[in-house]
Amino acid sequence: MMKSLQMAKKTIVIGGLAAALLVGGTIPGFLSGSAHAAETTTATTTTSKYNAIVEQNLSGLVGYVAALSGRQENEVRNELSSGKNLADLSGIGYPELLKRLTASLNQSIDLTAQTDKTTSREEIDQVKSDSVKRLSTILTTNAYDDTKHINVDYAKIVKNNISGLVGYVAAVSGRKDTEVRSELRSGKNLADLSGIGYSQLFSRLTASLNQSIDQAAQNDKVTTSEQLSRIKSDAAARISTIITTGSYDDTVKVNVDYEKIVNDSLSSVVGYVSAIAGREESEIRTELANGKSLADLSGISQSELLNRLTVSLNQSIDHASQNDKTVSTQELSQIKSDAEKRLAEIITTNGYEDSKSVEVDYNKIIESYLGGINGYVAVLSGKRVTDISASLQGGKSLGDLSGLGADKLAKDLSASLIQSIELAAKRDKNTTQEELSRIKSDAEARILKIVSASGSNK
Repeated sequence: MMKSLQMAKKTIVIGGLAAALLVGGTIPGFLSGSAHAAETTTATTTTSKYNAIVEQNLSGLVGYVAALSGRQENEVRNELSSGKNLADLSGIGYPELLKRLTASLNQSIDLTAQTDKTTSREEIDQVKSDSVKRLSTILTTNAYDDTKHINVDYAKIVKNNISGLVGYVAAVSGRKDTEVRSELRSGKNLADLSGIGYSQLFSRLTASLNQSIDQAAQNDKVTTSEQLSRIKSDAAARISTIITTGSYDDTVKVNVDYEKIVNDSLSSVVGYVSAIAGREESEIRTELANGKSLADLSGISQSELLNRLTVSLNQSIDHASQNDKTVSTQELSQIKSDAEKRLAEIITTNGYEDSKSVEVDYNKIIESYLGGINGYVAVLSGKRVTDISASLQGGKSLGDLSGLGADKLAKDLSASLIQSIELAAKRDKNTTQEELSRIKSDAEARILKIVSASGSNK
């Protein structure tokens, strides 16, 4: 999805398009390893945590296949550079390899979903579907190279193409930028001022942008054709909005925080239901604590409650969007749709608690993570865990055995652990930022000490 499932905090430069596409990231996964995956900029989304899981699992495919086939990673890379693909090199064939990787990835996603009350099942299923397509593309790509051209910033490509629209229209119409801007301020739009009409202007602009995207995509081996089509479609929608907007001004900044608008509305749902039901908010919260749902307590049907809440929220979104000249109709519709799904889940959740804070055992998270370091290094190095343990007893360090060195290994491991800590901290309202920073700092220090030490790390 990157997915267009977004409730985005948007700092908008009108005409400076920020496309909402795929995201990357790292959290713990058995495939953790070398850098990989085309990274594209996106707004914060309800599924960003799952995209991070996907990126982490995809990031070590070469190392995983090396371990699976009993070879060194550099051997697999040499075979890939000669034109072979990961499915061929795995020794188990494409169907079985895809099945294993998909099963592992889906387990990671489902584990996170157990405590996630904001992302719908449809959104999670879409993440899984998209990730399987990416896996399939990577596994069957001949001469796949996860170290080459891994940073394809489609958002930047789109932004660069669109940021000069006023100048382009000035050139097409044989006028100066200042003249076009003056006409825009009087209420006209770029399509009218171009002298060639909306259809021709739109066609030229999208053709030019698509060429730029296609050229960049030649070295992007992980973005699927469906995802590229969506990138182009989203960009085209933005172009259409911009060139038909009267009084368009690409120098004006508008800060529309749609996520805040939605969250503010969701945070007052309990109070809203108490008003509808004619009861004190404390009474409603007591009933919720006893296992009831807001739909049960509202005194009206579930559909009517959802409709009232949705209408109110959509009015807030529409009001805010009046001064946002770059958000497309499709994006606004998606924001509203995502918000409605969240509302539906909230009002039907038995025992819903909007201020609930969970007790987070950070020590348990850290100890559990550290306990898997030997296994991580085993997969990374293509060896068995028993071989790693024996090498440690012989005086080697995990940094040496990983092939990355202590500093790089510690950095990779720390990044994954910190994301686990931060994910857990989202529902922890008791731990301060200072305490959280100290927890993360101490964990990083422990990891570096463990992977640097010669001999057993126990």
